[in-house]
Amino acid sequence: MCEHVFELLKTRKYILQGLAFLVFFMVIYTMLDGFNMSYTQMRETYGSGLVITNISLNFLMAFLTALLLNMSTANAALKGGKDTKGSNLGFISVLFGVLTYGCTPCVIAFFGSLGIAFLGCRVLMNSTIASI
Repeated sequence: MCEHVFELLKTRKYILQGLAFLVFFMVIYTMLDGFNMSYTQMRETYGSGLVITNISLNFLMAFLTALLLNMSTANAALKGGKDTKGSNLGFISVLFGVLTYGCTPCVIAFFGSLGIAFLGCRVLMNSTIASI
Protein backbone atom coordinates (compact mmCIF):
# COMPACT_ATOMS: atom_id res chain seq x y z
CA MET A 1 0.00 0.00 0.00
CA CYS A 2 2.82 2.42 0.84
CA GLU A 3 4.42 1.90 -2.57
CA HIS A 4 1.17 2.91 -4.25
CA VAL A 5 0.89 6.00 -2.06
CA PHE A 6 4.43 7.08 -2.93
CA GLU A 7 3.71 6.53 -6.61
CA LEU A 8 0.66 8.79 -6.33
CA LEU A 9 2.73 11.45 -4.56
CA LYS A 10 4.92 11.74 -7.67
CA THR A 11 2.00 12.84 -9.85
CA ARG A 12 1.45 16.49 -10.79
CA LYS A 13 -1.74 16.80 -8.72
CA TYR A 14 -0.10 15.71 -5.48
CA ILE A 15 3.08 17.71 -6.08
CA LEU A 16 1.01 20.90 -6.50
CA GLN A 17 -1.14 20.00 -3.49
CA GLY A 18 1.99 19.39 -1.40
CA LEU A 19 3.46 22.73 -2.42
CA ALA A 20 0.19 24.47 -1.53
CA PHE A 21 0.17 22.80 1.89
CA LEU A 22 3.85 23.70 2.41
CA VAL A 23 3.26 27.37 1.58
CA PHE A 24 0.11 27.47 3.72
CA PHE A 25 1.83 26.09 6.80
CA MET A 26 4.96 28.23 6.29
CA VAL A 27 2.71 31.30 6.26
CA ILE A 28 1.03 30.14 9.47
CA TYR A 29 4.33 29.44 11.24
CA THR A 30 5.86 32.72 10.03
CA MET A 31 2.82 34.63 11.29
CA LEU A 32 3.05 32.91 14.67
CA ASP A 33 6.73 33.85 14.89
CA GLY A 34 5.90 37.41 13.93
CA PHE A 35 3.28 37.62 16.67
CA ASN A 36 5.92 36.64 19.24
CA MET A 37 8.89 38.62 17.94
CA SER A 38 9.92 39.81 14.48
CA TYR A 39 12.89 38.10 12.84
CA THR A 40 14.80 41.39 12.82
CA GLN A 41 14.28 41.91 16.54
CA MET A 42 15.12 38.25 17.18
CA ARG A 43 18.38 38.60 15.24
CA GLU A 44 19.33 41.76 17.12
CA THR A 45 18.51 40.23 20.50
CA TYR A 46 19.67 36.62 20.12
CA GLY A 47 21.79 36.48 16.97
CA SER A 48 21.44 35.14 13.46
CA GLY A 49 21.89 31.52 14.53
CA LEU A 50 18.55 31.46 16.32
CA VAL A 51 16.76 33.01 13.34
CA ILE A 52 18.25 30.46 10.94
CA THR A 53 17.40 27.60 13.30
CA ASN A 54 13.87 28.93 13.77
CA ILE A 55 13.19 29.27 10.04
CA SER A 56 14.74 25.84 9.38
CA LEU A 57 12.52 24.21 12.01
CA ASN A 58 9.48 26.02 10.62
CA PHE A 59 10.29 24.67 7.16
CA LEU A 60 10.81 21.16 8.51
CA MET A 61 7.49 21.23 10.40
CA ALA A 62 5.65 22.65 7.36
CA PHE A 63 7.22 20.04 5.07
CA LEU A 64 6.37 17.13 7.35
CA THR A 65 2.81 18.40 7.84
CA ALA A 66 2.37 18.79 4.07
CA LEU A 67 3.75 15.28 3.55
CA LEU A 68 1.37 13.88 6.17
CA LEU A 69 -1.64 15.56 4.58
CA ASN A 70 -0.56 14.50 1.08
CA MET A 71 -0.07 10.89 2.17
CA SER A 72 -3.45 10.89 3.94
CA THR A 73 -5.15 12.23 0.82
CA ALA A 74 -3.41 9.70 -1.43
CA ASN A 75 -4.28 6.86 0.94
CA ALA A 76 -7.94 7.93 0.97
CA ALA A 77 -7.95 8.06 -2.84
CA LEU A 78 -6.52 4.54 -3.02
CA LYS A 79 -9.20 3.21 -0.69
CA GLY A 80 -11.84 4.41 -3.13
CA GLY A 81 -13.56 6.82 -0.77
CA LYS A 82 -14.59 4.15 1.72
CA ASP A 83 -14.94 5.71 5.13
CA THR A 84 -13.49 3.80 8.02
CA LYS A 85 -14.15 4.35 11.72
CA GLY A 86 -10.98 6.38 12.21
CA SER A 87 -10.80 8.11 8.84
CA ASN A 88 -10.98 11.63 10.33
CA LEU A 89 -8.53 11.09 13.17
CA GLY A 90 -5.53 12.14 11.07
CA PHE A 91 -7.16 15.46 10.28
CA ILE A 92 -8.09 16.00 13.93
CA SER A 93 -4.52 15.34 15.09
CA VAL A 94 -3.13 17.81 12.54
CA LEU A 95 -5.76 20.34 13.61
CA PHE A 96 -4.78 19.96 17.29
CA GLY A 97 -1.12 20.35 16.34
CA VAL A 98 -1.75 23.52 14.37
CA LEU A 99 -4.06 25.04 16.97
CA THR A 100 -1.74 24.42 19.90
CA TYR A 101 1.58 24.86 18.04
CA GLY A 102 3.37 22.36 20.26
CA CYS A 103 2.69 24.23 23.49
CA THR A 104 2.33 21.53 26.15
CA PRO A 105 0.37 23.65 28.66
CA CYS A 106 -1.90 24.73 25.79
CA VAL A 107 -2.56 21.11 24.82
CA ILE A 108 -3.29 20.12 28.42
CA ALA A 109 -5.61 23.08 28.95
CA PHE A 110 -7.32 22.45 25.61
CA PHE A 111 -7.95 18.78 26.37
CA GLY A 112 -8.97 19.65 29.93
CA SER A 113 -11.55 22.11 28.66
CA LEU A 114 -13.00 19.36 26.48
CA GLY A 115 -13.21 17.06 29.48
CA ILE A 116 -10.71 14.47 28.25
CA ALA A 117 -9.10 12.84 31.28
CA PHE A 118 -5.54 11.59 31.06
CA LEU A 119 -3.51 9.89 33.76
CA GLY A 120 -2.10 12.70 35.82
CA CYS A 121 -3.76 15.35 33.69
CA ARG A 122 -5.33 17.05 36.70
CA VAL A 123 -1.95 17.33 38.39
CA LEU A 124 -0.40 18.80 35.25
CA MET A 125 -3.30 21.19 34.76
CA ASN A 126 -3.13 22.34 38.37
CA SER A 127 0.62 22.92 38.09
CA THR A 128 0.10 24.79 34.82
CA ILE A 129 -2.61 27.00 36.29
CA ALA A 130 -0.50 27.59 39.41
CA SER A 131 2.46 28.69 37.27
CA ILE A 132 0.29 31.27 35.48
